[in-house]
Amino acid sequence: MDTRALRVLAAAEGPFVSVFFDVEQAADLRWTALRDQLEASGAPPLSLSAVDRRLAERPSPPTVPGRALVVAHDRVLLDDDLPVRPRTTIGRFSSSPYLLPLAELAEPLLPHLVVRLGADGADLRGVDRSGRPVAIGTVGALAGGRASLTDLADEVVALVERVDARVVVLSGSPAARSELRTGLPPDCRGLCVGVEWHDGFPLLASGVSGDAELEVVRRFHDGSSPVAHGVADVAAALESGRVEALLLTGPLVGDRLVPGTSERADEALPRAAALCGAQIVLTGGRVALREDVGALLRS
Repeated sequence: MDTRALRVLAAAEGPFVSVFFDVEQAADLRWTALRDQLEASGAPPLSLSAVDRRLAERPSPPTVPGRALVVAHDRVLLDDDLPVRPRTTIGRFSSSPYLLPLAELAEPLLPHLVVRLGADGADLRGVDRSGRPVAIGTVGALAGGRASLTDLADEVVALVERVDARVVVLSGSPAARSELRTGLPPDCRGLCVGVEWHDGFPLLASGVSGDAELEVVRRFHDGSSPVAHGVADVAAALESGRVEALLLTGPLVGDRLVPGTSERADEALPRAAALCGAQIVLTGGRVALREDVGALLRS
Protein backbone atom coordinates (compact mmCIF):
# COMPACT_ATOMS: atom_id res chain seq x y z
CA MET A 1 0.00 0.00 0.00
CA ASP A 2 1.27 3.45 -0.93
CA THR A 3 1.13 5.52 2.28
CA ARG A 4 1.95 8.96 0.86
CA ALA A 5 -1.69 10.07 0.90
CA LEU A 6 -1.89 9.20 4.61
CA ARG A 7 0.99 11.41 5.76
CA VAL A 8 -1.21 14.32 6.89
CA LEU A 9 -3.47 11.93 8.79
CA ALA A 10 -0.47 10.23 10.42
CA ALA A 11 0.88 13.60 11.55
CA ALA A 12 -2.38 14.71 13.19
CA GLU A 13 -2.79 14.94 16.96
CA GLY A 14 -4.96 12.31 18.63
CA PRO A 15 -6.38 10.45 20.31
CA PHE A 16 -8.13 8.75 17.41
CA VAL A 17 -11.26 6.72 16.78
CA SER A 18 -10.74 4.31 13.86
CA VAL A 19 -13.56 2.16 12.49
CA PHE A 20 -13.85 -0.35 9.66
CA PHE A 21 -17.13 -2.16 9.01
CA ASP A 22 -19.38 -3.85 6.48
CA VAL A 23 -21.98 -1.41 5.14
CA GLU A 24 -23.77 -3.73 2.72
CA GLN A 25 -25.99 -5.36 5.33
CA ALA A 26 -27.45 -3.87 8.53
CA ALA A 27 -24.95 -1.00 8.50
CA ASP A 28 -26.92 0.96 11.14
CA LEU A 29 -26.94 -1.98 13.53
CA ARG A 30 -23.23 -2.63 12.97
CA TRP A 31 -22.35 0.98 13.73
CA THR A 32 -24.59 1.05 16.82
CA ALA A 33 -22.84 -2.03 18.23
CA LEU A 34 -19.44 -0.61 17.33
CA ARG A 35 -20.33 2.75 18.87
CA ASP A 36 -21.27 1.07 22.16
CA GLN A 37 -17.97 -0.84 22.14
CA LEU A 38 -15.96 2.33 21.52
CA GLU A 39 -17.86 4.27 24.18
CA ALA A 40 -17.08 1.53 26.69
CA SER A 41 -13.38 1.74 25.78
CA GLY A 42 -13.31 5.46 26.60
CA ALA A 43 -13.81 7.07 23.19
CA PRO A 44 -14.99 10.68 23.65
CA PRO A 45 -18.62 11.51 22.77
CA LEU A 46 -17.30 14.32 20.54
CA SER A 47 -15.55 11.83 18.24
CA LEU A 48 -18.43 9.36 18.19
CA SER A 49 -20.85 12.17 17.32
CA ALA A 50 -18.56 13.17 14.44
CA VAL A 51 -18.94 9.65 13.00
CA ASP A 52 -22.71 9.83 13.55
CA ARG A 53 -22.91 13.06 11.57
CA ARG A 54 -20.74 11.82 8.72
CA LEU A 55 -22.73 8.61 8.28
CA ALA A 56 -25.97 10.64 8.25
CA GLU A 57 -24.63 13.25 5.82
CA ARG A 58 -23.03 10.74 3.45
CA PRO A 59 -24.70 7.32 3.43
CA SER A 60 -22.66 4.60 1.79
CA PRO A 61 -23.58 3.81 -1.84
CA PRO A 62 -25.43 0.48 -2.15
CA THR A 63 -22.64 -1.06 -4.26
CA VAL A 64 -19.90 -0.36 -1.67
CA PRO A 65 -19.09 -3.31 0.64
CA GLY A 66 -17.14 -1.50 3.36
CA ARG A 67 -16.35 1.82 5.01
CA ALA A 68 -13.36 3.19 6.91
CA LEU A 69 -13.40 6.30 9.10
CA VAL A 70 -10.70 7.84 11.29
CA VAL A 71 -11.65 10.71 13.61
CA ALA A 72 -9.55 12.87 15.92
CA HIS A 73 -11.56 14.91 18.43
CA ASP A 74 -14.47 16.19 16.31
CA ARG A 75 -12.68 16.09 12.93
CA VAL A 76 -13.15 13.32 10.37
CA LEU A 77 -9.64 12.83 8.97
CA LEU A 78 -10.42 9.86 6.73
CA ASP A 79 -13.67 8.62 5.23
CA ASP A 80 -13.09 5.98 2.57
CA ASP A 81 -15.42 3.60 0.78
CA LEU A 82 -13.71 0.21 0.70
CA PRO A 83 -13.73 -2.04 -2.36
CA VAL A 84 -13.17 -5.06 -0.08
CA ARG A 85 -15.57 -6.07 2.69
CA PRO A 86 -13.96 -6.10 6.18
CA ARG A 87 -13.94 -9.66 7.48
CA THR A 88 -14.72 -8.41 10.97
CA THR A 89 -16.02 -5.16 12.41
CA ILE A 90 -13.07 -3.15 13.75
CA GLY A 91 -13.16 -0.27 16.22
CA ARG A 92 -10.13 1.27 17.94
CA PHE A 93 -9.73 4.17 20.35
CA SER A 94 -6.02 4.86 20.70
CA SER A 95 -3.22 7.39 20.60
CA SER A 96 -2.39 6.49 16.98
CA PRO A 97 -4.74 6.14 14.02
CA TYR A 98 -5.24 2.48 13.14
CA LEU A 99 -4.13 2.40 9.51
CA LEU A 100 -3.16 -1.23 9.08
CA PRO A 101 -6.55 -2.53 7.81
CA LEU A 102 -6.28 -0.12 4.87
CA ALA A 103 -3.37 -2.16 3.54
CA GLU A 104 -5.72 -5.12 3.14
CA LEU A 105 -8.99 -3.39 2.36
CA ALA A 106 -8.24 -0.27 0.32
CA GLU A 107 -6.96 -2.09 -2.79
CA PRO A 108 -9.40 -3.94 -5.07
CA LEU A 109 -8.37 -7.54 -5.32
CA LEU A 110 -7.42 -9.55 -8.35
CA PRO A 111 -9.79 -12.50 -8.91
CA HIS A 112 -7.52 -15.48 -8.42
CA LEU A 113 -7.24 -19.15 -7.58
CA VAL A 114 -4.78 -20.52 -5.02
CA VAL A 115 -3.84 -24.20 -5.27
CA ARG A 116 -2.02 -25.63 -2.24
CA LEU A 117 -0.36 -28.86 -3.36
CA GLY A 118 0.36 -31.65 -0.92
CA ALA A 119 1.88 -35.12 -1.28
CA ASP A 120 -1.14 -36.69 -2.98
CA GLY A 121 -3.67 -33.92 -3.54
CA ALA A 122 -4.54 -30.27 -3.18
CA ASP A 123 -6.70 -27.64 -1.50
CA LEU A 124 -8.08 -24.99 -3.86
CA ARG A 125 -9.63 -21.60 -3.15
CA GLY A 126 -11.04 -19.12 -5.64
CA VAL A 127 -11.37 -15.49 -4.51
CA ASP A 128 -13.44 -12.72 -6.12
CA ARG A 129 -12.68 -8.98 -6.26
CA SER A 130 -14.14 -8.33 -2.80
CA GLY A 131 -11.91 -10.90 -1.13
CA ARG A 132 -14.65 -13.46 -0.64
CA PRO A 133 -13.74 -17.12 -1.14
CA VAL A 134 -16.46 -18.02 -3.61
CA ALA A 135 -15.12 -21.37 -4.79
CA ILE A 136 -13.43 -23.91 -2.55
CA GLY A 137 -12.38 -27.43 -3.49
CA THR A 138 -10.30 -30.37 -2.26
CA VAL A 139 -8.88 -33.05 -4.50
CA GLY A 140 -7.01 -36.17 -3.52
CA ALA A 141 -5.41 -37.11 -0.24
CA LEU A 142 -6.99 -34.21 1.64
CA ALA A 143 -10.36 -35.68 0.66
CA GLY A 144 -9.38 -39.26 1.51
CA GLY A 145 -7.76 -40.59 -1.64
CA ARG A 146 -4.90 -39.95 -4.06
CA ALA A 147 -5.63 -37.45 -6.82
CA SER A 148 -4.89 -38.11 -10.43
CA LEU A 149 -3.28 -35.33 -12.42
CA THR A 150 -6.34 -35.25 -14.67
CA ASP A 151 -8.75 -34.84 -11.74
CA LEU A 152 -6.71 -32.01 -10.30
CA ALA A 153 -6.28 -30.22 -13.62
CA ASP A 154 -10.03 -30.49 -14.32
CA GLU A 155 -10.84 -28.94 -10.92
CA VAL A 156 -8.41 -26.08 -11.51
CA VAL A 157 -9.97 -25.32 -14.91
CA ALA A 158 -13.48 -25.42 -13.45
CA LEU A 159 -12.66 -23.03 -10.61
CA VAL A 160 -10.72 -20.65 -12.88
CA GLU A 161 -13.82 -20.33 -15.04
CA ARG A 162 -16.11 -19.94 -12.02
CA VAL A 163 -14.26 -16.96 -10.47
CA ASP A 164 -12.88 -15.57 -13.76
CA ALA A 165 -9.41 -15.92 -12.23
CA ARG A 166 -6.65 -13.74 -13.66
CA VAL A 167 -3.90 -15.54 -11.73
CA VAL A 168 -3.45 -19.12 -10.54
CA VAL A 169 -1.05 -19.33 -7.59
CA LEU A 170 0.52 -22.79 -7.28
CA SER A 171 1.88 -23.40 -3.78
CA GLY A 172 4.03 -26.43 -3.02
CA SER A 173 7.20 -28.18 -4.08
CA PRO A 174 8.74 -27.28 -7.45
CA ALA A 175 8.13 -30.84 -8.71
CA ALA A 176 4.45 -30.79 -7.78
CA ARG A 177 3.94 -27.36 -9.31
CA SER A 178 5.67 -28.39 -12.53
CA GLU A 179 3.63 -31.59 -12.82
CA LEU A 180 0.31 -29.76 -12.42
CA ARG A 181 1.32 -26.92 -14.74
CA THR A 182 2.12 -29.35 -17.56
CA GLY A 183 -1.27 -31.01 -17.10
CA LEU A 184 -3.23 -27.77 -17.58
CA PRO A 185 -4.50 -26.45 -20.91
CA PRO A 186 -2.41 -23.60 -22.39
CA ASP A 187 -4.80 -20.80 -21.38
CA CYS A 188 -4.69 -21.85 -17.70
CA ARG A 189 -0.98 -22.64 -17.83
CA GLY A 190 -0.31 -19.04 -18.80
CA LEU A 191 -2.03 -17.79 -15.62
CA CYS A 192 0.17 -19.81 -13.26
CA VAL A 193 2.60 -18.32 -10.76
CA GLY A 194 4.61 -20.68 -8.54
CA VAL A 195 5.47 -20.07 -4.88
CA GLU A 196 6.70 -22.35 -2.09
CA TRP A 197 4.73 -21.13 0.94
CA HIS A 198 2.08 -23.32 2.57
CA ASP A 199 0.78 -21.03 5.35
CA GLY A 200 -2.76 -19.92 4.65
CA PHE A 201 -4.29 -18.45 1.53
CA PRO A 202 -2.98 -15.05 0.38
CA LEU A 203 -5.09 -12.29 -1.12
CA LEU A 204 -3.66 -10.68 -4.24
CA ALA A 205 -3.98 -6.96 -4.84
CA SER A 206 -4.73 -5.90 -8.37
CA GLY A 207 -2.66 -4.07 -10.93
CA VAL A 208 0.62 -2.29 -10.36
CA SER A 209 0.25 -2.34 -6.58
CA GLY A 210 0.12 -6.13 -6.48
CA ASP A 211 3.16 -6.45 -8.76
CA ALA A 212 5.12 -3.97 -6.63
CA GLU A 213 4.30 -5.82 -3.43
CA LEU A 214 5.43 -9.14 -4.87
CA GLU A 215 8.71 -7.48 -5.86
CA VAL A 216 9.19 -6.17 -2.30
CA VAL A 217 8.68 -9.66 -0.90
CA ARG A 218 11.16 -11.10 -3.41
CA ARG A 219 13.84 -8.53 -2.52
CA PHE A 220 13.33 -9.08 1.22
CA HIS A 221 13.53 -12.84 0.81
CA ASP A 222 16.54 -13.13 -1.53
CA GLY A 223 18.84 -10.75 0.34
CA SER A 224 19.36 -8.40 -2.58
CA SER A 225 18.52 -5.36 -0.40
CA PRO A 226 19.31 -4.38 3.22
CA VAL A 227 16.59 -5.42 5.66
CA ALA A 228 15.58 -5.13 9.32
CA HIS A 229 13.91 -7.80 11.45
CA GLY A 230 11.66 -7.61 14.50
CA VAL A 231 9.68 -4.84 16.16
CA ALA A 232 12.56 -3.00 17.86
CA ASP A 233 14.88 -2.87 14.84
CA VAL A 234 12.08 -1.96 12.43
CA ALA A 235 10.80 0.79 14.76
CA ALA A 236 14.31 2.26 14.94
CA ALA A 237 14.68 2.13 11.15
CA LEU A 238 11.31 3.86 10.69
CA GLU A 239 12.23 6.58 13.17
CA SER A 240 15.41 7.32 11.20
CA GLY A 241 13.50 7.34 7.89
CA ARG A 242 15.49 4.46 6.40
CA VAL A 243 12.54 2.20 5.52
CA GLU A 244 11.40 1.71 1.92
CA ALA A 245 8.73 -0.87 2.79
CA LEU A 246 7.24 -2.11 6.06
CA LEU A 247 6.40 -5.83 5.90
CA LEU A 248 3.81 -7.38 8.20
CA THR A 249 2.42 -10.91 8.22
CA GLY A 250 -1.15 -9.64 8.15
CA PRO A 251 -3.62 -7.06 9.39
CA LEU A 252 -3.54 -8.61 12.87
CA VAL A 253 0.10 -8.76 13.96
CA GLY A 254 -0.70 -9.11 17.62
CA ASP A 255 -0.85 -6.63 20.49
CA ARG A 256 2.89 -6.50 21.29
CA LEU A 257 4.23 -3.06 22.19
CA VAL A 258 7.04 -1.10 20.59
CA PRO A 259 9.94 -1.47 23.05
CA GLY A 260 10.34 1.54 25.32
CA THR A 261 6.82 2.82 24.60
CA SER A 262 3.22 2.08 25.52
CA GLU A 263 2.15 2.00 21.84
CA ARG A 264 0.89 -1.10 20.06
CA ALA A 265 3.14 -2.15 17.20
CA ASP A 266 0.20 -2.68 14.82
CA GLU A 267 -0.72 1.00 15.29
CA ALA A 268 2.64 2.72 15.75
CA LEU A 269 4.59 1.03 12.94
CA PRO A 270 2.08 1.75 10.11
CA ARG A 271 1.77 5.33 11.36
CA ALA A 272 5.56 5.72 11.28
CA ALA A 273 5.62 4.18 7.80
CA ALA A 274 3.14 6.81 6.59
CA LEU A 275 5.18 9.60 8.15
CA CYS A 276 8.33 8.56 6.27
CA GLY A 277 6.56 7.56 3.04
CA ALA A 278 7.29 3.85 3.35
CA GLN A 279 5.11 1.31 1.57
CA ILE A 280 3.15 -1.20 3.69
CA VAL A 281 3.09 -4.80 2.47
CA LEU A 282 1.10 -7.65 4.01
CA THR A 283 3.07 -10.82 3.30
CA GLY A 284 0.70 -13.53 4.54
CA GLY A 285 2.83 -16.70 4.56
CA ARG A 286 5.09 -15.68 1.70
CA VAL A 287 8.13 -14.97 3.88
CA ALA A 288 9.05 -15.62 7.52
CA LEU A 289 9.14 -12.45 9.65
CA ARG A 290 10.55 -12.22 13.15
CA GLU A 291 7.77 -11.06 15.49
CA ASP A 292 5.58 -10.77 12.35
CA VAL A 293 7.50 -7.63 11.32
CA GLY A 294 10.24 -6.80 8.83
CA ALA A 295 11.44 -3.88 6.74
CA LEU A 296 13.11 -3.40 3.39
CA LEU A 297 15.60 -0.57 3.88
CA ARG A 298 16.59 2.15 1.49
CA SER A 299 20.03 1.52 0.02
